[in-house]
Formats: sequence, C-alpha cells, structure tokens
Amino acid sequence: MVSRGKFGFKYENMDTKKFLVCLEQIIGGKQKLDLLYQEHVQDLKILVQTQSLRQVFHLQDIMVVLTWLQVKILRKDGSIADINELGRIAIKLPLPPGALSTLYKANERFVKTYFTKYPGYYDTMDAGYMDKNGLLYVTARADDIINVAGHRLSTLALENIILSHPDISMACVISVPDEIKNEVPLCLFVMKEDAILNEFLISKELVTMIRENIGPVAAFRQAIAVRGLPLTRSGKICRKSIADLSRNKLKKISGTVVDPTIYNDIREALCKLGFCK
Repeated sequence: MVSRGKFGFKYENMDTKKFLVCLEQIIGGKQKLDLLYQEHVQDLKILVQTQSLRQVFHLQDIMVVLTWLQVKILRKDGSIADINELGRIAIKLPLPPGALSTLYKANERFVKTYFTKYPGYYDTMDAGYMDKNGLLYVTARADDIINVAGHRLSTLALENIILSHPDISMACVISVPDEIKNEVPLCLFVMKEDAILNEFLISKELVTMIRENIGPVAAFRQAIAVRGLPLTRSGKICRKSIADLSRNKLKKISGTVVDPTIYNDIREALCKLGFCK
C-alpha cells in the first residue's frame, strides 16, 4: 500500500528510512534527493517481485524507480512486447549521465555486451513483463528463460514451486534438448536428511505441483535427486554449466565452484535420463 508522505510517498511493509539512505548514496546526497523528489514525485512508480534489487535494498515487497528511464520489454526480434508478455528488459538510450560509462579496460566488450543485441537500448539481461498499470515485474535473468514449444518459461518460477516441497532443501531447473519441443525443463533436487518420501515419490509430486500451478504447457516431466549442486563461494548455483553438461558442451569448470566433484554425480544422474551421451 502507498500513501502520501514526507518524501512524496509513504511505504508500508518496508523500512523507509533505510531505503532513503540507500537512495541518497546512489543519487549523491540528501539535498539532491530532496530536489529530485520535488521535481519528479509524480513520476514515481512501485515495482513488485524484483528479487535481485529487493536483496540489495533489503526490502520485502516493493521498491521505487524513477520513470524518466524508458524501460521497455522487448521480444527476441527487438519489437516491443505486449502487456503481461514475458521478454527482455531493456532501457532506451540515452542513459542518465554517469549511470554506466564503461568496463575496466574493456570498452569494446562493454559495447558488445550491453548495446549490440538491441540497438538503441541498454540490455539489462533480465527477463520480466509489464502489466496494464505500467508496473514492471522482474522474474529472472534472461539466461534462466527456456523456450518450450514457443512458450517462454522462467526457471525461477518453476524453482519457487519446487522449493515449497517439504522434503527438498535445494533445487535447480535447467533446460534440456527435446526433439519435439526444442527444449524442456529438468529439475535436479537435493533431498533433506529427514525427508519422509523417497526420490520416486518426490519426483512424482513435483510433476503434479508444476502441472497444477503452471499448467501442462510447462511440459515438466523429469526430476531427479542428486547429492548436491555446484555452488560458487557466494552461494550461487551454476545452472548454465549443468545445462551445458546435459548437452556435452561443458568444456571448463569455473574455479569459483566450491566442490567440482559434484559434476561427476550430476553426470551420472543425467545419463540415467538419457543425456550426456
């Protein structure tokens, strides 16, 4: 819920003071922040389900963005997506002064990475959609979107459902090749030590859960238990490397992976399902 407050808006379910301190640091001081609010208070919009930024600002439900940034949702061909259509989040150029200048000693890579795929836009490499009220929903990184027979699905949405199972401690969803649907989702999960159900029953329940919450369009039919998942020192799951492994394209294991031997167990599990051959 949002109502008028001292700084233009008052936010419930969040630490307003903490957020404003973060915003001051980004903008460059309280004086600039006050002027910014006076000039653009009518342009403020609320964004929900913004997982990555929610972690940065330690927010629970909402965050704030200034809409002089022309945020667009783009299809693969660069056209503007429809309302509620999942696509690539991009920001129309020019960006505000000082927002993004270059990468350290890598100007060419900077241009190629962020400005080549969608000319005239800054590519955030995030996936999401815009609703009819102009609210932006950031669902996942673009690499975490899979194409199932023309339907674009967020692996994060699938993982959120899977992790709600009481016998699962960790899980990840990757795309694996399929002759008919191009690619389909596959779940690798780690069972809790005190899990009540066995692997077979858990897998069966996961298929039912995805079908009930996402629908048959997800084509989710495979889930298998593994000893563990490859994690970096910061706790990130290396999903892309698992997807590459399923296609026999894994050439190098990142040095940031805590336990590289996990890949041997994952390879055995994938071979049981007919992959890694």
